[in-house]
Amino acid sequence: MRLGMLIIGSLYWDCSPVRCAWRQNRLSRTGEQRVKVPIRYGRRSDKRGKTFTMVFARSCSEPGRLGTGIVVPALKECVRPEQLIEEAEHLWAAEGGKDANISASWGAVCILQNPSATLPKALLKAWQARIRAAGDLYVALPTANGEEPVLDAATGRALYEWPTDDETNQPLSGFDLLLMTATKPTLKDRQYETAKEIANAWRADKQDHVLYFHNNRHYRITTFEDEQILSLLRSEPANARSSHEREREVLMASLSDELRKQAGGAFYEYEQAVVIRLLKRPDWKLDAAPLESILATGDERKVRKFIDDLRRSRQDIINSAMA
Repeated sequence: MRLGMLIIGSLYWDCSPVRCAWRQNRLSRTGEQRVKVPIRYGRRSDKRGKTFTMVFARSCSEPGRLGTGIVVPALKECVRPEQLIEEAEHLWAAEGGKDANISASWGAVCILQNPSATLPKALLKAWQARIRAAGDLYVALPTANGEEPVLDAATGRALYEWPTDDETNQPLSGFDLLLMTATKPTLKDRQYETAKEIANAWRADKQDHVLYFHNNRHYRITTFEDEQILSLLRSEPANARSSHEREREVLMASLSDELRKQAGGAFYEYEQAVVIRLLKRPDWKLDAAPLESILATGDERKVRKFIDDLRRSRQDIINSAMA
């Protein structure tokens, strides 16, 4: 059985050791596809200063409201039922879940079957047994007024349509089953918060958690509200820090020793993305070509040396940017 992981948000790009190890050990390095899926910014995250992260939402199923996620093949073909359970548990661990569970009060791993695929009965039976074993930890997620649920808590199945390929607009091919994590939305009077409220949460945040939004866009993980949110983020009040000042602070923070420690042997992938994005600012008049050239070689040693050199001279970079 051909199994894929439907990924939205930071699970794709976050450089924490757990997530780096999951991507390296459980996912294939080839064959990923971008797909149209019903997603939006709809959950206030405690870990991100009560700013927003992505959720699946059936209210985004209509044309014009679909977002873009990424399907990445599992490294190994799923042959036995226990392999599906194992992959679900590893996905849950990468999401920050505890123990060998697949669910908690804030979300749950679920499956989405290709309507053109016939799955082994033993596999579906094993999945059903795993859902029952989760007991009260596997619960239905709240929905907005008039919205259909994204998850059937009795079966552990996602309730939205099989995704379409972002390029061909045809049903996703090459996969029989997808695993994903549906998370609990944060609703206000049973409504999702508006693009303005989402943008304001990031604007008021002092820890630059808005990087979550920008990194998603960098990797083309998008929602139907992205352009409106981006416009609102750019529309700063008179007494706010300028976007240039914030990005300089982001550069400093992104190249911190703590982030290096978290990244471990992850090839500095997060730092690379941030550095390239910031160096390409036309008003900074800096050249990102050297880093891009080194990245193209695939030589980890050279990339590490370049970023280490950049970190040591980062004050010069900041000064030149402010000149």
